[in-house]
Amino acid sequence: MPEQICCFDDGSIFFLQDSCLKKVKNKNIEFSVSFPLKQMNISKAGEHGVYLCGSNSVTNTHDIYFVDKNENEIVKILSDTLAIGAVIGTGQVSIVALDSTVYFLKDGEMQPIFQSKNLINSLADCEAGIFYATDRNAGYFNNEGKTFVFYNRGVSKLMTYRDTLYLLELSGRFAKITGTNYFENLTDSITH
Repeated sequence: MPEQICCFDDGSIFFLQDSCLKKVKNKNIEFSVSFPLKQMNISKAGEHGVYLCGSNSVTNTHDIYFVDKNENEIVKILSDTLAIGAVIGTGQVSIVALDSTVYFLKDGEMQPIFQSKNLINSLADCEAGIFYATDRNAGYFNNEGKTFVFYNRGVSKLMTYRDTLYLLELSGRFAKITGTNYFENLTDSITH
């Protein structure tokens, strides 16, 4: 039984099963790769591929791989001792949450762009900025320095689709906020 799934507009599907990342397209398994990682997670990297994250007990690090969906190429883009909370991006440019800090990652170089008081466990992007989730709340930040806490419940997963933000609360309840461009128009930052 697949544990996590990422679906793409071209019909390709990536999923985790046991310790393998598998890709299916047109009802055929295109590849199956075993990884020596524990607590593996996958997330979409736009329409370009998937990120595979997990902890490596041999090196005592947390690793992020980018898997290009067209080339079936696998590249390790980060290895760190800090726990990986979430990663979003295109594979070439990534936004990574390590503990409570969010970093911009490109060509192996990391630059911190946001700090939360709590561990960040999910990220989602929209045209106006980045949404983040913690066990206590959900918030938003952008490259102009605006930050807002807008949801005061613990959230385990965020996802954006068009102009709607979907939140999965720790309790298992779903919530959605339509009109994510609303955040772009807020003028006063709220500290958190």
